[in-house]
Amino acid sequence: MVGMAELRKRIVIVGAGFSGLATAFELQNRLPDSDISILENQQRVGGMLWTEADAGYLVEHGPSCFAGNRLGLMKLCKHLGLLDQLITASPASAKRYVLHGAQFELIPTTLQNALTSPLFGMGSALRLITERFRSSRAGKAKLDESIYQFAERRVGTELALLISDVLATEQYVGDGKAISIRAGFSQVARAEREFGSVLGGWPKLKEAERQTAAKAGIPLAAESSVLHSFPQGLQTLTTALLQRLKQAPLLGVGVQTIQPAADGLPHRWLVRCSDNQTRQADIIVLACPVHRQAAILSDLDVDLADAISTIPQAGIVSLSLGYMREHVPPIVESNSVLIPQRYKRDVLRIEFASSHFPQRAPENKVLFKITMGGWHRREMLAWEEDALIMTARRELRNLFRIVKPPQFCKLVRWPRAIPQYTLGHHARVNKIEALVTKQTGIFLAGNGYYGIGLHEVATQAERLARLIRDEVKSPR
Repeated sequence: MVGMAELRKRIVIVGAGFSGLATAFELQNRLPDSDISILENQQRVGGMLWTEADAGYLVEHGPSCFAGNRLGLMKLCKHLGLLDQLITASPASAKRYVLHGAQFELIPTTLQNALTSPLFGMGSALRLITERFRSSRAGKAKLDESIYQFAERRVGTELALLISDVLATEQYVGDGKAISIRAGFSQVARAEREFGSVLGGWPKLKEAERQTAAKAGIPLAAESSVLHSFPQGLQTLTTALLQRLKQAPLLGVGVQTIQPAADGLPHRWLVRCSDNQTRQADIIVLACPVHRQAAILSDLDVDLADAISTIPQAGIVSLSLGYMREHVPPIVESNSVLIPQRYKRDVLRIEFASSHFPQRAPENKVLFKITMGGWHRREMLAWEEDALIMTARRELRNLFRIVKPPQFCKLVRWPRAIPQYTLGHHARVNKIEALVTKQTGIFLAGNGYYGIGLHEVATQAERLARLIRDEVKSPR
């Protein structure tokens, strides 16, 4: 039996983004006697979960919403008592367009719609119909594949070019020929591996997830096109987490280095911070971005720091623009327009935020959220703000014939926003995990390892809390 005193561990979490706050919440539930401190270098919490109300607009500088057919975040919402506060995006948000040549075409969401889509020819349509009958032996091998390689093997070159560009641009602002299908879209690879095809296996995986959720009393949507948020935006999540934590995060306190404590001190680790204080800890959770994790660990374990540094990151510019509704075309009554990177344009995605949730903009106005930069346009992160705004306006003029100036503007840069799960990502993570286990009491969190989305980060926070609880109760 482990005594109560032994469970009163001092835990330091580095980073008060969504991952850090969710991990603290899950740890507090499992180790309620522990002393949990959260250190945040910035002057606000939430990381990329950042909702700002201004001039009647409700702007999401980071993620705007989340799919209602996934268990991870929905489970956390239940534990926080937020399920009854969820709002569902308008039906228009199910319509997503992609630039195809000089026109915008709907991205098909069903096999029937795909077969009549002008995005590809009849030969590709035939390969799509017969995908469920194609051999899955290669998918069961241990070789890593890019999104493009996977799609080419399953449905041919034409569709592979389209699918890899769309998926990599939308999820990773990255390169579809570099992002690993197994790491970046693990459920797609799993559908083929376990059921022999994507089209045949995907519905079965989703049904299994819905049944698991139903047993826990969590309703999941039937389709990924069903999107959720909250009346006051996704920052509702961070607010709810903060309200449930016993200790508020310490803001403006960065971590510089970690080192083992000297013999005789009551705790295992010393955490040297930017406020010139050294804090002791039994357990340290690094929930900051991967490049910060590597910097913090560089003096303690150079091999571990170097391994973490091999995970690349892409930056984005998020630009929110408000317009009079009469000055924009009807296409804004949809989810978004994706600009495949093969067109080499200055904009990656244009999201119609006020069509998802009409309360995001004042009456008779609309709110756009424009994403620029990404893996192939890293130089744009260094552009002056005026240049970025003018570039976005030029693209809106060329794409939509919007000539009137915006009446509202907010710009945020995220220099290293999105880890890139490139080929070999699983091998890199396995190496990192093997190295970090040598540093007893240090754990890694965040979106750099097992998924970049809110659902995956919430799932990892729960998994990590269980792992730490087990470590505390049954130390090695």
